[in-house]
Amino acid sequence: MPSCEDDLTLTDLLASSSASSRLTSGSSATTNLYAQIDRDQVSGLNIDEPRAPSSSSSSSSRPSASISTSSSSTPLSNGGEGRAGEAKVVIKTWEERDDEFSWVDSGVDDELILTIPFIQNVRVRSILVKTGRGEYCPSVLRIYANRAAGLTFPDSLPVSAGGLKPSQEIALLSSSSSTLGVTEYPLKVSVFTDVVSLSLYFGASEGGEKTRIYFVGCNGDPRNPSKSHDSEMTIPAAQGADAPIDSLRETATPRNSTIR
Repeated sequence: MPSCEDDLTLTDLLASSSASSRLTSGSSATTNLYAQIDRDQVSGLNIDEPRAPSSSSSSSSRPSASISTSSSSTPLSNGGEGRAGEAKVVIKTWEERDDEFSWVDSGVDDELILTIPFIQNVRVRSILVKTGRGEYCPSVLRIYANRAAGLTFPDSLPVSAGGLKPSQEIALLSSSSSTLGVTEYPLKVSVFTDVVSLSLYFGASEGGEKTRIYFVGCNGDPRNPSKSHDSEMTIPAAQGADAPIDSLRETATPRNSTIR
């Protein structure tokens, strides 16, 4: 059985100044897995779906829809205007990681679940997260790998309360500990070697009412990397190893050639 004793932890990384720099910068020697995420199938639970106030609507239960179809505008501190929207908006390219013009908010409380499927099996080495600041900053992330049936809020409860054991639980950095850009959290590689989907539970926000997520990404590598079409070489049968030997021609330099 593989041992997890040698796996890097957040404490290990923070103990090293160079590693701490890598942690907060989000840089990594492994591959960003954005291209391996089936972005259109990313879904979420308890995502705030902006809607016109209605007397028939209830605020006492979580929204059951996984993807919202509308969005609302919120003024930003830089004078611009951002939009809260559907779950997949937090899956951004590395170049867009600092974008704060799109995000997801939790709905009736500070708990939020995101499910991220991949287009092929991958090994995930770290997860990249950019959370909201202040009262919108969650403090807990529970990660569940390969939940074919999805993840529900009862599933995400602590094990002591009857929930499922997560593949890994992470204590997220608080908004007061840094400028809180994109933070990279290392994972136990032995646990995430063959992943087809990740379900992420965020909760316990500093304000206790709302959780906000701007960006989620993963670093790792595909388990079945595809060959580039440019590198593939097909040898026709007539020219392959079974080709008749007399089909090969020999080109020789005359023995009496004079070099001048």
